[in-house]
Amino acid sequence: MADYTELELARLARRAAESVAADIAEHFKGDVLIEHKTSKLDPVTEVDRRSEERIRKVLLDAMPGSSIIGEEFGRAEGEPGSVRWHLDPIDGTLNYVSGIPYFATSVGAEVDGRIVAGAVHEPLQGETFWATTEQAWVNDEPLPRVEAGPAQPGINTHWPYYGLEPAGAQHAAFARTLRGHGVVRGRGSFALHIAHVAAAKASVALEICATDPWDIAGAIAVAQGTGCSIRTLEPAPEGFGPWAGSTFVVARDPDVADLLSHEISQLLALR
Repeated sequence: MADYTELELARLARRAAESVAADIAEHFKGDVLIEHKTSKLDPVTEVDRRSEERIRKVLLDAMPGSSIIGEEFGRAEGEPGSVRWHLDPIDGTLNYVSGIPYFATSVGAEVDGRIVAGAVHEPLQGETFWATTEQAWVNDEPLPRVEAGPAQPGINTHWPYYGLEPAGAQHAAFARTLRGHGVVRGRGSFALHIAHVAAAKASVALEICATDPWDIAGAIAVAQGTGCSIRTLEPAPEGFGPWAGSTFVVARDPDVADLLSHEISQLLALR
């Protein structure tokens, strides 16, 4: 990374994410070819694949030798010690093919096991959340640090009990804890869940046994850039930095992050 600053990486992540916005928006609610990967809940479209190819080209044209890990085409190893990009062309494809306007393009840059920059772009809203480790923006406006003021109440989550067996009273207690922080929303884009917490549109985002690294890398950068508290509660997949675990809490209040992390850890122990 010696030849690239965090800000340069963040700007490239933003440019790459925005480069596919027009194509994604044009085909929303349109006639697109849909296939399914692991199940009916895991669709992929020709737009996903075309967008990932475009993002990879933008990144490699700007930074030859980079490594890339993408949702649709997997790993492309670059030069030893290179920046490693994680990308999801449409995070929330099930929403996209269902005509639900809640999905995003996510691009994150990892160096030495750390996310150092990234971007999350909403094609329909025309909003890009992008960040270095110290600063975040929405489009060209700085996002305030979490200390600057309160957020809207609420928890963003997709599958709060995914991968867990029913656990009776402890599940009920966890549900009460969640409701204590406001409405619990299941919207269907991991990246936007986190980015919207960073932007003070909600106070917490969490998932249990649900995410892959490319889903959240760009959003983790935005959360870091605003000073959110990030707790990763399961080991990362082999070969990834500690940020990449599939169970996480991102909260604007560190005490809330600790409380929810404790309760989730108890649930995980029951598996």
